Amino acid sequence: GHDAVAVLDEAERAKLAAQLAGADPDQVATILMQWPDVASYDVDYHPSWLPPQMPQNANRIQFQIAS
Repeated sequence: GHDAVAVLDEAERAKLAAQLAGADPDQVATILMQWPDVASYDVDYHPSWLPPQMPQNANRIQFQIAS
């Protein structure tokens, strides 16, 4: 079978990044569950010594689509 792979175009990524900006991990989970194209995800927060939270600046949120 084929695994469902989210294909988010630039507009969708920008919209998702805007929603995620400033979000804590609980908010991230709630937001991503509402995106049917997102089957699963891992979030890496950098730098690691800061509390886990999305950057306030949506432009600093990067997406990598798992292959």
